[in-house]
Amino acid sequence: MELSEEIKEARDILQNIVKAKKTFRMYPENNPIYMKTLEESYAKFRHYFDYKDSLSLKIKQNSIYYDSEQIYFNQEKEDNLALFFFKDGLRELTFKKGMLLEELEEFLKITAMDFDRDAVDDDIVILLWERDFQNIHYVVDDSILVDIDDEGYATTAEEKGQEKVTDVNDLMKAYSDGFMEDEVKTIAIVPLADKDLQMLVKELEKDATDKVGKLVTILFEIIYQADMQSDIEDTITFLNDAVRFSMTHGDIQTVLHVMKNAKQTMDDPSCPDDEKKYLKMITLLEF
Repeated sequence: MELSEEIKEARDILQNIVKAKKTFRMYPENNPIYMKTLEESYAKFRHYFDYKDSLSLKIKQNSIYYDSEQIYFNQEKEDNLALFFFKDGLRELTFKKGMLLEELEEFLKITAMDFDRDAVDDDIVILLWERDFQNIHYVVDDSILVDIDDEGYATTAEEKGQEKVTDVNDLMKAYSDGFMEDEVKTIAIVPLADKDLQMLVKELEKDATDKVGKLVTILFEIIYQADMQSDIEDTITFLNDAVRFSMTHGDIQTVLHVMKNAKQTMDDPSCPDDEKKYLKMITLLEF
């Protein structure tokens, strides 16, 4: 296989990992879309391993390289796969020929975790180490992390944990002493004025608008991956409701966002005629 073909294969594999990262967050393991995404990702690896024995990816802060070729770049903080790996010290990932489907699934589950929101005590490197992958290897920056293969790792981790506990205890003690020293003061409760209430209502409406925008993005992703007509029909119904809700609340941006995505999807040559028929219903909505 020529280098240009290798680069294309590696880029396709990475794009599937990015896709799986989103899909695994949205769907449970028994969902058909979850299983389809996993199987597609594994098929990409198997095809690559027909010609090569391993796939190595070099990781920078905002980019990922195959050999010396950049195959991924993202400067955003959100959904940045390179930064997701880089911030915990990962500098290289290698997938070996013979990797099992179960290994890939466990790896993709780790990438799907939201460490900023989920209640996860460990980082990516610890989770990779705990899985003890036989065919997925990684290189960690020693200047950022302690080598988890080192015999003294457990002792070092325990010492760091004790230090953190001490810091928390000291903080809580200082917090408690502050209440002991200061007199408890009476707090005056001021009623909200009409202006304050109006401002509060606007903030609540803005929050609802933000959530509708995120919902619309998810719904179009479902349409893109849906296999069954019933899934498409249900999703179109939800999109119609989202458009009506947005119009009722004067959220023109979300309505335009829906219409633009519907048109782009219908213009896609790979979009089935059935999907186009349902998407066209959105553009014909009456309010």
